[in-house]
Amino acid sequence: DLFWRIGDFLFIYKIVPLQYRMRELFLSTPWNYQYSTFIEKPSGKIAGSVIDAFGNLGDLLHTTIYEYLDDLIKFPTLIAIVFWASPANAAVYVLFTVMLMAANIYMAKSVRRDSRAHANNQSSVNGRLYDSYSNFVNVKSFGAEDKENLALSLDNDSLTKTSIKKHLTITYYWTTAS
Repeated sequence: DLFWRIGDFLFIYKIVPLQYRMRELFLSTPWNYQYSTFIEKPSGKIAGSVIDAFGNLGDLLHTTIYEYLDDLIKFPTLIAIVFWASPANAAVYVLFTVMLMAANIYMAKSVRRDSRAHANNQSSVNGRLYDSYSNFVNVKSFGAEDKENLALSLDNDSLTKTSIKKHLTITYYWTTAS
């Protein structure tokens, strides 16, 4: 498939270098904030957020190139062929496509909101783990194991709730998209 090969070369020569430039941006961005931004936030949470964002960027770029790029050409071509055969059927097809796109955009906003809340809670749990284990000697020295476990348990409960909500929203999204 010609479009597949074009996608390969585009990915190799344009997207891969872009990913690494974006990585530099993600890693340098926290230094632009004031010190007060980081007060009361575990450093592991900040690092986890940067790592998650960079990982998701690669997935987004890969999906866009390999799954949606050829649709930009196939869809208008299909509409033109159907319109040539039957303008009424083409109008109905376009109408239902627009309605489906509107429903997907509406649901995508909900997915984004719930995914963002889940990612925030996930980074809180990861940050607490990173900070707790990196300060292992201090936690043990001051006998704060129970306090650390309680804080992790509360964060984990919140993570569980947002995870359930995110997965339900994604299920509803794919139900409307199908």
